[in-house]
Amino acid sequence: MRGGHLAEDDPIRREWDVAVIGPHFAATLVACDLGDDGADEDRRFDFIVSHNRDLAVEAARTLLRRIAGERQPTPHAHAEAGLRLTG
Repeated sequence: MRGGHLAEDDPIRREWDVAVIGPHFAATLVACDLGDDGADEDRRFDFIVSHNRDLAVEAARTLLRRIAGERQPTPHAHAEAGLRLTG
């Protein structure tokens, strides 16, 4: 497990991102907060779950770059990984 600090203005702070990479399993969850107020159980998210290994690895790399402080030029943190959230 790895975590880190993100800049206050980093758009990824509005997301819930998990990437799991193992020798025989890979998955990623990316959820974008829709900005609801109230209790956690009442909040809504756009999300994607994928077991595509290439996609999960790229999502993990993107997250690690962000934690390391590298900013990407794309407006959405996972655009280069091919993740698309739908509403």
